[in-house]
Amino acid sequence: MVLEISYNKQHVFLIMTKSIKKILPTKAENNQKNSLEELIKSILNVHRLIWSVNIINNKGRLIESSSRTSVMNSFTSQKMEMFFMGHRLQESMRGEFNDEFGSVLYSFVQREKIGILSFKVADHVILVMFHPNVESSVLARNIFSIIDKQVKETCLFV
Repeated sequence: MVLEISYNKQHVFLIMTKSIKKILPTKAENNQKNSLEELIKSILNVHRLIWSVNIINNKGRLIESSSRTSVMNSFTSQKMEMFFMGHRLQESMRGEFNDEFGSVLYSFVQREKIGILSFKVADHVILVMFHPNVESSVLARNIFSIIDKQVKETCLFV
């Protein structure tokens, strides 16, 4: 009988009435995590004014992230969750027109204080946030080529 489930970034603990069983991440999960970290690092290295790279799963949950600045520190956890779920929903809605217009390669939002590029990869979304003065089309092409190359090489998101 399970009394409590607790977890940290690396392990899940099932606390049972008579024992504690530690469930280790599989080798495949570790490899995917390393590949996601490498992808994020590669994207951050494209331009010094990229503030953050976030990978969101098919439910709009953040699964991996890295930031150079505190661009989202003022967000409550609820507001951050809504932000990511909203972007995931928008990507999903864009897919409704793939037959007529073809697949979306990326989308771009320019706000007063931030630029946001969104790339749909399989059932995940990669959100890249950057300084609003960065040339978005050049940045998007460079990031798209990195994502395409690393996804093919590592079979990420397959």
